[in-house]
Amino acid sequence: MPSIVSITQQGQVTIPKNYRDQLNIKKNSKAVVEQKGNSLVVTPIEDFFALRGSIKPISMPENFKRMRKAFIKHLTKNAMKNI
Repeated sequence: MPSIVSITQQGQVTIPKNYRDQLNIKKNSKAVVEQKGNSLVVTPIEDFFALRGSIKPISMPENFKRMRKAFIKHLTKNAMKNI
């Protein structure tokens, strides 16, 4: 069911709670926003830290900042393919 939301002076929109609950969107979540015609599509991205421990380092020490950026880029690319 569509919801009417307000847009702040800073361009911020609050996603209604029922949608946040359905999509498991938590505080400080990340999402991809894409324009489709006259609409904006918001696709949540899995929290990077929820995957902690699933990637084994090749050698020590790993550059985790670089890995995090590369992984977020990878998730964003995949999320956009699925839209």
